[in-house]
Amino acid sequence: MKGKKSFYLSKRKKYYIYGYTKRAVLVAELLQREKYNFCGYIDKDAERLKKEYQIEVRTIDNNEIDKKSIIYISCYSIDTQHKIAEMLSRRGYNNLIFMAAGNSFSDKYATIVRKAWEMYDFEQIPHMIKLPKYRTDYIESDVIKKRGKDIIAWIPVELLYSIPKEKDKGDPQIWKIAPNDVDIPLVAINREVQFFECIMNHSNTCNEYVDSYLKLYNIDVKSKLIERRKILQIWDQELARGMGYFYDAAVKGIWNNAGYFNVLDGTHRCFYLLYRGFNMIPMIISENDYKKYYNENALKNLEINWSEMSLPHPKMYHNMLDNKERSFLWVSITQFFWERKERYHSFLDLEDRDGYWALAFKYYGIQKITCYKSKKENDLKKAMSLFRAENIEIISSLTIKIIDDDYDIIWCTDQTIPVKDFDKFVKKGKILIYDCDEKNASISTKIRNNSPFFCYISVCGVMRTIYVFDEDGVNE
Repeated sequence: MKGKKSFYLSKRKKYYIYGYTKRAVLVAELLQREKYNFCGYIDKDAERLKKEYQIEVRTIDNNEIDKKSIIYISCYSIDTQHKIAEMLSRRGYNNLIFMAAGNSFSDKYATIVRKAWEMYDFEQIPHMIKLPKYRTDYIESDVIKKRGKDIIAWIPVELLYSIPKEKDKGDPQIWKIAPNDVDIPLVAINREVQFFECIMNHSNTCNEYVDSYLKLYNIDVKSKLIERRKILQIWDQELARGMGYFYDAAVKGIWNNAGYFNVLDGTHRCFYLLYRGFNMIPMIISENDYKKYYNENALKNLEINWSEMSLPHPKMYHNMLDNKERSFLWVSITQFFWERKERYHSFLDLEDRDGYWALAFKYYGIQKITCYKSKKENDLKKAMSLFRAENIEIISSLTIKIIDDDYDIIWCTDQTIPVKDFDKFVKKGKILIYDCDEKNASISTKIRNNSPFFCYISVCGVMRTIYVFDEDGVNE
């Protein structure tokens, strides 16, 4: 990875504290007492705090904070800290001190960062300690290790599919209990989603899982669910120690020439890691399958600035933060379309970025896909060849005639089509997916007032919100 991977706590650096909390005030007093360069607080409610407390506070939106500054995240909720850290890193701030936990860092670095955050409790600043930049050590390489002729590698959730159509591969029982769940995106297997929602106390039922999976084996359902819960508790204990167990018990997969991996064994482990916040899963595959996935022959002829792309391939694992939020949105969108049990034939991607959603819908099996790229469209065409997706049409100009073509699904953003232009541009799409900045909360109402679409769902990420609209739908 390029660039510095760490930073030092020195008195020359600028220090900011994110969030105006009781802890923030104590940390600020300590920084000032020890002659560190404390420059103020960061808070989304800056204007109110300025008036109420007469303090130096600003929002992160005005871009006046030096990217080399060190930001201490003061809130107490670990989940909130992680969301703030991801948001800051997306904006270019990577010198962060917070309660690192989970898969944000390796065990070694997470311990260092946590100690830096906790040492303020003891009124002792760890002067000149070396800290890792946010997530720089998370995945240096997609290959974890080799095991004989096989490779254990990180595989993106977007490329995880259920057992293949060949009945001699994978669990033959799946053909008996759920033949419709063969060779589909793993996250679209509703019985598994139900089970993990239930077992992790998010819902009260997993009837489909029980009916289709457990009763087949003529066992006591209640005792089996208790057993599964115990297994999840063991996995929690192992994950707290690190990833060692999940490397040793890596999910088994096989390459599918359609461009993804079929999971042969380890579906529960996949879902467990996904529910624990991972967007990539350790998978054991043959060396030959890894070569097909990496597609080195195609890479040799591609001269592309990969830093501008965030697609499910080892060449682009550098941008894990972006990939993670996209993966989260992809999971929700995938589950939505599979639950509807409708099949679509055409898709128009107007994100004007790197073709991520065009690829996603290609993997859904959609045949006619058009992708808009206003600049460097040739780079995008080359990138699509890496994914064996040369049949995706790349266009560089956006006209009403193009939009007026019949598309079952249209994906657009607040950058490519302003809300006021919906009535002119979007006329024939059956499904409209609108990707917008999370701050624009009134977007759904505006679209309904300016187009024939009805809102079905909304999915909120860290920075973006995605709305799914249906021309024939009913407002929720």
